[in-house]
Amino acid sequence: MSLSEPAIFKIYFFTEEEWASCGRAAEEVKKALNLEPGDKNPVDSLRNFLDELARQNVLTGDGLLDTPCEFASNTHQLKVRYYPREQVGAGFTPAPTEGIFVLAVGMNSKSADVIPGWQELERKFPANLPNGLLDLITIYYAISDKEVMDREVIELAKPMFPEVSRVDLQRALKRAPLHCGNLYQLVGLRRVASYFLFSSKEKELEASSFATLSLPLLNIYLYGGDVRIQDKEGRLLAARRDVKEVSETIKNKLNHYSSLGFGAITSEEERMDVFKLAKDLWLLNNNARQMLNLLETVNIALYNFRNLKNRLLAPGAEEIFSQKERLLELQKVRLRADAAYLHNTFESGRVVLDSIEDHMELEYAKELKESNKKSLNLQSAAFLVEFAIVFYYFLGSWHYIMGENFYKFSSSAHLACASIIASLLCAGTHLFAKWRFTKEKSYLYALLGLMFLFLLTIVYIVVTAISFT
Repeated sequence: MSLSEPAIFKIYFFTEEEWASCGRAAEEVKKALNLEPGDKNPVDSLRNFLDELARQNVLTGDGLLDTPCEFASNTHQLKVRYYPREQVGAGFTPAPTEGIFVLAVGMNSKSADVIPGWQELERKFPANLPNGLLDLITIYYAISDKEVMDREVIELAKPMFPEVSRVDLQRALKRAPLHCGNLYQLVGLRRVASYFLFSSKEKELEASSFATLSLPLLNIYLYGGDVRIQDKEGRLLAARRDVKEVSETIKNKLNHYSSLGFGAITSEEERMDVFKLAKDLWLLNNNARQMLNLLETVNIALYNFRNLKNRLLAPGAEEIFSQKERLLELQKVRLRADAAYLHNTFESGRVVLDSIEDHMELEYAKELKESNKKSLNLQSAAFLVEFAIVFYYFLGSWHYIMGENFYKFSSSAHLACASIIASLLCAGTHLFAKWRFTKEKSYLYALLGLMFLFLLTIVYIVVTAISFT
């Protein structure tokens, strides 16, 4: 096997909110590698790019925008690319991410031996650059005249990882065949994800594109679909714990009410408890919908990832990405199970709760009917008392005003007039109260009619009294 033209690709990820950090990192790389033009500032370039993007409201179909932040020399290249949120997250909002900048640095060595060439490039690269959204990716690249075997990759990696034994390197090595060559990854050795990429001379451009475009995008898709990474504050875990506690409480209460019988729910405190139970059930159903939305996010991320992966990987083993892909599948199963559990708890609880609420409505109807009866009895008694008082005082006032002429009226006239006046006044006060409360014209018209009858009765009494004189 013969390897030549060693190169290293360094990939950094930054959120759109970290664009200034991305620009400063690019400036440090630019100075360390003596990239031209010297007067061009990466921070200003990215700021102008975002301003222009906001003005134009650009939508992309390929999930990638080139920025003006680009520098190159004969052997080194620096390029910042932008992946809009619509493509990266596919509907998922990894707060506060709006989009992702990828700072890709490619460095070539003229060394005849790939290992010294890689080591030389490592020494040139600035250390302690700001870390962004995802961990740094380092890709060691070389052109190969034939397929590289696993044991040969171990020998190549050993000088790059002197602190790691060959046995551990063997355990950490994963492989994925590409259409443009072969990709190896050393998993779990450092925080920096380390890859070894080998291709033929004819596939060199494709391999370079894979390293700086496709591999970052694959990692972004896996990041966008990983619920654990997005839920750094543990909100989903806490929600699952709270949801289980709430659902158990709901089940216990429903079982308790079912065992007591719906007729036992009579006190105001028990009724308020049932209303709180209904609120908890609807919150439970809302959590189920949120989990289904999150499930859709994982589905979209997996779809995007697999669509790109199938275009890049040759048929055969895909060990590098299989573990993370299985992780997303497990998250899908867990989210689907959680959502189904919550939805089933909601549906079963709603059936019992509907029965409880129906019974409570019947109880309220009975209580309202009894209350109406009592109110009607009180109104009738009040009407009789009011009638008697008005009847008595009207006769007294009539006698006081007319004196002895009062007795010239017959007893039947006394009874009829007093009864009419008392009835009209009692009915009038109730109609006036209803009209003031409802403002309905029908009550006003009825009140005016009573007043007319009242006046007719008074006119009758006055005219009759005059005829006696």
